[in-house]
Amino acid sequence: MASHKKLKQLLAIVSLSDFSVMVLLRQLNYGLILSSCLKYFQFPLRTLTRRYHHFTNKVKFSNERFISLQMGGISTTDGFKFAWPFPRKPSLLYKIKSRAVMIMVETFAKSLFALNLNRITVINRERLIRLVVDRTRPLITVANHRCMIDDPLVWALFSWREFFANLSRCRYTLTAHNICFTKAWHTTLFSLGRCVPVVRGAGVRQKGVDFCIEKLADNNWVHVFPEGKVTPHPIRIKWGVARLVGYPSVVLSEFSFSCLSVIHVCLFVL
Repeated sequence: MASHKKLKQLLAIVSLSDFSVMVLLRQLNYGLILSSCLKYFQFPLRTLTRRYHHFTNKVKFSNERFISLQMGGISTTDGFKFAWPFPRKPSLLYKIKSRAVMIMVETFAKSLFALNLNRITVINRERLIRLVVDRTRPLITVANHRCMIDDPLVWALFSWREFFANLSRCRYTLTAHNICFTKAWHTTLFSLGRCVPVVRGAGVRQKGVDFCIEKLADNNWVHVFPEGKVTPHPIRIKWGVARLVGYPSVVLSEFSFSCLSVIHVCLFVL
């Protein structure tokens, strides 16, 4: 039950006043905001912490599947019809292509706010910047999902200097395989932009989730839309996000709940 207690301690320190960034998007049809990530964490965590307290950090990664040695189960890419798009050891050419795609997408996002056609106002922006810059620990951000292009529009809040200074730490984000990975070139493009395919309905023991856990273990940044789909009203979050929060507490150290940063990115409309 040690991980259960650590998970509760971690969630206890997450509050909207101290660990949330409120993004106000004007003249965009974003709708309502999740009032509190803690409120929607409560129901799944009561079940999840019981199920995952026995996880260990002994996970063997292979090219096509991850085998959880402690659970004795297999995480596969069932439902994802293309080869896994992320190489185990990215080459220099792959890194160049990935950065080119991320720069292109950021340019697109910023262009939508150029010339005051749309405006973005950010509250507690400095908290997010401080955590993104801190590369000594992993970072998880969660947000409500108002439209198909929430990501990358939200990241237009970064200045160009901040964006390029932290380009190597740009977020990985879980993305529906049946929307963004329907064709081979879609798969290539979105994976270069650090979108990780996740198969809806396949559970939390699948390759996309395991891949994000591996990235968190390497002190990377993972962004999640825990509702699992675009929705105009708050709904119960998917319990895979609890695995992302809970698993690094096993991988890092006994006191890792104080090392993992969880931040709630709130989307408002005025």
